[in-house]
Amino acid sequence: NDTYTFIEDQNREYREENLVDSTFENLKINFLLLFNKEGQKVFTKGYDLDRENEVSIPQGLEEKLTPDSILVTHEEVNSEAKGLLLLDNGFYLIASQPILTSDREGPIRGSFIMGQKFDEKRLDSLKKRTQLELELIIYRINKLPEEFQKIGSELENLQQINPLEPAIIAEPKDASTISGY
Repeated sequence: NDTYTFIEDQNREYREENLVDSTFENLKINFLLLFNKEGQKVFTKGYDLDRENEVSIPQGLEEKLTPDSILVTHEEVNSEAKGLLLLDNGFYLIASQPILTSDREGPIRGSFIMGQKFDEKRLDSLKKRTQLELELIIYRINKLPEEFQKIGSELENLQQINPLEPAIIAEPKDASTISGY
């Protein structure tokens, strides 16, 4: 409810209590942005978790945050956008949800967007927790091995068919292995 109120009145108390460095450290996030229902930025802050200090938001993020972006505009109260986002300096886990009351009721007042750098350290942590072999590949079809070029083309086709849904392919390799893309 505090965020719901803040997006309208931008009160100083909310900033001083919630939009502080410890919030970034506790949530383990590298950036937080708040947009109002008109798609205008109300708050933005970047944070370096390793150095524990405020920084600029990641290069290339601004271009993704247009008023018509699925990260900025939510039409339904149960709307959300989440996943991996490739920016100029690497991958980020990103999540965006509409700003609602604590009862998840509207009207929607804007968007709450946060992200975390998805680097090798976090990939290694995920590998250990899931006990899976994971590899993060930047998709550029002409630079991939032939096997991945085929998968890449299939993913592109799936994305074109339904651009609002994540393109996912699960491919059995043998009796005990499945590859997911």
